[in-house]
Amino acid sequence: MVAPMKRAARPRGGGAQTRRAALSGSWLTAAAVARAAGGELVQRGRKAVGITTDSRGDCSGKLFVALRGERHDGHRYIEQAVKNGAVGVVVVHLALRQSVGAAAVRVGPLTRAF
Repeated sequence: MVAPMKRAARPRGGGAQTRRAALSGSWLTAAAVARAAGGELVQRGRKAVGITTDSRGDCSGKLFVALRGERHDGHRYIEQAVKNGAVGVVVVHLALRQSVGAAAVRVGPLTRAF
């Protein structure tokens, strides 16, 4: 079970200010993702501001989820995602003995984890 998140005070007026305030209390840490997905925290890192499965674009501040499909394997693109700014990765298998340069969470098959 994940503890409830404390929300940041919302400024009056809504709009962009409200969206920025909602991000200030982000729960997207590697430890929280590991708990929520029933995974294993491999390496701690910074909080993420979002999630992506595409390593080709701007991954700045996001958590890269390495999906595996019949014709592709996102694990091959972990390094590219980190180079493009990802602050963390969620993987099914992590055969790394050294740091990936970002937070890392190992989970079971992603169809069950998420």
